[in-house]
Amino acid sequence: MSDQARQALSDQLDRLRLDYVAHLPLEFHALQDMAGRLSEPTPARQDLEELHHRLHKLAGSGGTFGFAALSAAARALELQTRYWLEVGPEHVDIQTRQAFAGALSALDSTVLGVTDHADSATHPTRVAIAPQSSWNIWLIEDDELFGRELAYQLESFNFKVRRFTRIDQAEAGAGAAQPDMLIIDIVLDQGEADSTEVLSRQPNLSHADCPLIFITAHDDFAARVRAVRMGACGYFLKPLDIPRLIGAITQVLEK
Repeated sequence: MSDQARQALSDQLDRLRLDYVAHLPLEFHALQDMAGRLSEPTPARQDLEELHHRLHKLAGSGGTFGFAALSAAARALELQTRYWLEVGPEHVDIQTRQAFAGALSALDSTVLGVTDHADSATHPTRVAIAPQSSWNIWLIEDDELFGRELAYQLESFNFKVRRFTRIDQAEAGAGAAQPDMLIIDIVLDQGEADSTEVLSRQPNLSHADCPLIFITAHDDFAARVRAVRMGACGYFLKPLDIPRLIGAITQVLEK
């Protein structure tokens, strides 16, 4: 990668992080509003589902942009809401919900001082990281929220992203078109499928002449070995190190 491309990449990462920081106060406000609803006699299930989705997304994006404390706190609260959804919100006592609401309202303290200037932050115009930034990336990820977030971040660097939730969908698409790079989650179908095994049975994708990157939430040694044997050029753990991922994609595609 040239020095000019590296500088452009660095500038783009800074701008993307500024966008994220500028949005945080709005997200915290929405979460605090939802915290107030937890004091109702029985929280609505749809409110808890929305809360779970927001916390899941915040836990992932916080780690991506370097806010480790925010990510850890949001992840703990996400797990709590998942448990409530499993047992039923009517079985959660008011004291527990009030304590949870307090922790929810305190999420902004994990980034205290960072968002003070958010209202005055300038929303930058997105710039290309390189002249060849029209590369087509296919992303196979069955977590809708995470997939949407990752696609947004990749598109922020002017990559063209096509998202799939299943390997067979991408396999069908590969019959008529080919990606410049394939990024795929190791574990799909809610943990029921190992994509390194499924991919080997898909002739269009397994024979596609493009680089392959695997992402995963669990560093499984056997899956890593299978990924290497399949010729993967990268293996990244969630929450993703976006600068490292973008750098790896750009370096591979520029060859």
